[in-house]
Amino acid sequence: MSVVNAADSSAGQWTPTISAGSGTLTSYTVLASNYRPHAYNMVYFELRIDITTNGSAAGYVQATLPFPAAGIAVFAGRSLSGKMLQGQVVAGSTAFGIVNYDNTYPGADGASLFMSGWYRAASEGP
Repeated sequence: MSVVNAADSSAGQWTPTISAGSGTLTSYTVLASNYRPHAYNMVYFELRIDITTNGSAAGYVQATLPFPAAGIAVFAGRSLSGKMLQGQVVAGSTAFGIVNYDNTYPGADGASLFMSGWYRAASEGP
């Protein structure tokens, strides 16, 4: 069964799990988690994470994807503070990490992280 059927490119939403590289995010909200499948198992997604209270979280923010990744992909984004964000997923992973442009931790009390990008989904669904 293919994750993405070229004849069915309807948009959807998923409920990502949000965590940190280390420590714990005390309070956050996912305000947007939309995806649209395309031909050849390509998936486009948009994600917004608002961190109310960062807690002890550090390293990177991690978010699960709508489908496991078939290969390496790099994503771009922006924080409400104006910093450029980068995300990366590796083959077989169901989640990607988010860091600032300079590889520093993007989270803080009141931070909003906006990410979007394309990746090739694995041929089998989760």
